[in-house]
Amino acid sequence: VDILTSYDSASVLTNVETAISDFLDSSNWGIDLSSTDGAGLQSWVSNGYVYYNNVISLITGVSGVKHVTALSLNGDSADITLAGTACLTTPGTITATAA
Repeated sequence: VDILTSYDSASVLTNVETAISDFLDSSNWGIDLSSTDGAGLQSWVSNGYVYYNNVISLITGVSGVKHVTALSLNGDSADITLAGTACLTTPGTITATAA
């Protein structure tokens, strides 16, 4: 990531890694934050893909990030198809680096 000059690089990179980790955490995956049921509980949406562009959008939303210079998901720059019917993510190592 390219980091804005007024921000601490180490903090921004940590925040990027945390944001991605939280996004991919299986306990958060599929929760539709824009929708609740009658009891006020979050809705769950079966999503069989980790969309490359959604991850870029997530990263650029982190305070201090100027823009994403490169992104690799499972060694590729493409969407990830999750296996199974009620798909959950299993995040591996997440590493952010400054450009």
